[in-house]
Amino acid sequence: RMNTAQTKFCHGCGGSLTTPSTSSVPAPTAAPLPTAFAGGRYAVRSFLGEGAKKRVYLAHDAKLDREVAFAVIKTDGLDADGIVRVRREAQAMGRLGDHAHIVTIFDTGDEAGAPFIVSQYRGGGSVEDMLTKAEGHRIAPARAMKIAEQVCQALQHAHGRGIIHRDLKPGNVWLDAEGNAALGDFGLAVAIDRSRMTMQGMMVGTVAYMPPEQALGRTPDARSDLYALGAMLYEMVAGRPPFLGDDAVGVISQHINTPPVDPSWHSPECPKPLEALILRLLAKSPDDRPASAQDVAQELRRILDRSTVDTIHPQQSDPASDLRGLNWGAFVGRREEMESLKEGLEGALSGKGSLAMLVGEPGIGKTRLAEEFAVYSGLRGAQVLTGHCYEGESSLPYRPFVEALRQYTRTRPDAEVRTQLGPGAPEIATLVSEIRQRFPDIEEAAKLDPEAERLRLFESVTEFLHNASTAQPLVLHLDDLHWADKPSLLLLQHLAQRTARDRLLILGAYRDVELERTHPLAEALGALRRLPNYRRVLLRGL
Repeated sequence: RMNTAQTKFCHGCGGSLTTPSTSSVPAPTAAPLPTAFAGGRYAVRSFLGEGAKKRVYLAHDAKLDREVAFAVIKTDGLDADGIVRVRREAQAMGRLGDHAHIVTIFDTGDEAGAPFIVSQYRGGGSVEDMLTKAEGHRIAPARAMKIAEQVCQALQHAHGRGIIHRDLKPGNVWLDAEGNAALGDFGLAVAIDRSRMTMQGMMVGTVAYMPPEQALGRTPDARSDLYALGAMLYEMVAGRPPFLGDDAVGVISQHINTPPVDPSWHSPECPKPLEALILRLLAKSPDDRPASAQDVAQELRRILDRSTVDTIHPQQSDPASDLRGLNWGAFVGRREEMESLKEGLEGALSGKGSLAMLVGEPGIGKTRLAEEFAVYSGLRGAQVLTGHCYEGESSLPYRPFVEALRQYTRTRPDAEVRTQLGPGAPEIATLVSEIRQRFPDIEEAAKLDPEAERLRLFESVTEFLHNASTAQPLVLHLDDLHWADKPSLLLLQHLAQRTARDRLLILGAYRDVELERTHPLAEALGALRRLPNYRRVLLRGL
């Protein structure tokens, strides 16, 4: 799985600054650390980090006796016009002047033919660094709103001077020792990317925060920066960007077509007024977003003031009434698909097990819909077990089932698990090694011929899930079945045939574009479609 917040449309374009403390990428060792730049004026103290666009050092400005961040712009892939464009953007950054929430540019120039930018050094790291270190990759809503409000002040200052940032993201927001935020790299990333795009004929940019109009090649404006701010604010509060996917194209497709999930689904602490503001910022059409950064800053201050009052006088709510009042399909943008899954779950809750298959192309929203359905299932009293299939790991049979069963047994006390294993304990222990470690007295399974052993294993897993679902309804989510090994698909068929009277919903997901007639999953689906408890939930573009 990739980290979408770091995903780029092409290598060498985009890229947040990575530091040795927050990245597995070490400092470059091919060349020794420079001693100084600009004829000795900037003495290098240490290497701060490196992104795809620049290499940054902590340096001491001997002329003005202060610590600065010295960034050398990478010129790989840039022609002469591209270098001129980068210099021009660096000068534009300097024209922003001195602002409390904009990283101040002190100097620009060239070092051995490469442009450099000397800027204010802020010792608190970036917001990206802060999120990397934070538990759950999220920070408190009040802290997130304070950072966003300060970024809005920076945007309002820049927009008033006709400058659009065009690459707003956590890696471009820097903190001082007191935690105050400042926005940097105005226009620089896009200046570099445009030059390389001209040469390579490729779309470039940071996927997780890219406004739909920018992805479609239209000229971004101030409201485009507000969309990126909404994506960053979403990530700070929810612990993840608004859209995830298997590849960059899939994520961009969601920016253009798919409504985001309410951030409160990922973090219930998100205040409802803040959630409403975030969703307005993430509107597909710029006309539906707030009119200006100043308006956003004012709304954030109102929400902060209101949150303080609510903290002192919290309102009580009834979880059951919250569940009844939710409009599940509307916020997902998949009303019919969600309703189909809900019908399957209601049947499973009453002892009518079924198999539902989420089907669609990469990035269409299968994972997101499954996540939201998992939340709904939990509120309805079901336990969700998830197992993933992985590309190129066909040598590991039954991998998704091992993950799901391991997840279940870790949440249950010893006595309950031992009872639910029943006579099939030796087979389950062979499949899930942790069970044998937990219950070392389980005997080894008797040897049979391979076909008989496989049938015995299938029956043991079926009986175990039957017993477990008697205690609590289960949703067994098997993701990326287009990568499943053949033994896992055979076990899936066996379960689907034998669990029609269990409190079990099997939820599979696969990419239909991956299937050819000879694909193992295509063969399995031929048998599964004939089952009376089979349902297909097809996802297409909204």
